[in-house]
Amino acid sequence: DTCPIESASDLRDAIERKIALPITLPPVAEGMFVLEPERGPIHLRSIMAAYAIQQIAGLMHRIEGIEPSDLRIAEIGAGIGYTAYAARKRGVARYTLFDIPEVNVAQGYFLLKTLPDNDAVLCGEADDGRAAVRVLPASGFQSVPAGSFDVTINIDSMPEIAPATVAGYLAAIARQSGYFFSSNQEARVVQTEQQ
Repeated sequence: DTCPIESASDLRDAIERKIALPITLPPVAEGMFVLEPERGPIHLRSIMAAYAIQQIAGLMHRIEGIEPSDLRIAEIGAGIGYTAYAARKRGVARYTLFDIPEVNVAQGYFLLKTLPDNDAVLCGEADDGRAAVRVLPASGFQSVPAGSFDVTINIDSMPEIAPATVAGYLAAIARQSGYFFSSNQEARVVQTEQQ
């Protein structure tokens, strides 16, 4: 685009036009550090999530010919659930979040407040297959049938998980998913102290 960027609003609008995904959080995220909170908060996590979905949708279309409306995604360590929210805005068919139970509670609240009715199902609720988003505990990831997902993603949580648990996830991903999209600090660069 050749339009001038004169404000945070202009920048947000230009990014959203370019990627056709929202980077502005829905109005249920009070108290976070954000850019331009008066219209709708923009948080680093919302930008990262929108970028990940944009990349995954493009890659899966180019590599496998899969349209978002047929795409099945799993996410390990999904945070508040914004990536699932962005995926639904992109038209992703099925999205399953796996996380620790206390985070599942926050994810459930966020997704039930931001997605259309009956678009999300929580652990323990009847799932007739029509809900696009499932919120499940991490303990259920290992038992998912082979080939259940086109891609599994993880954003900024693998370095926080015990290496043996990560190895278990990677082995399960190899069975359950065609691809693994990782946006982490894989290099684990040593941080030096300032002198």
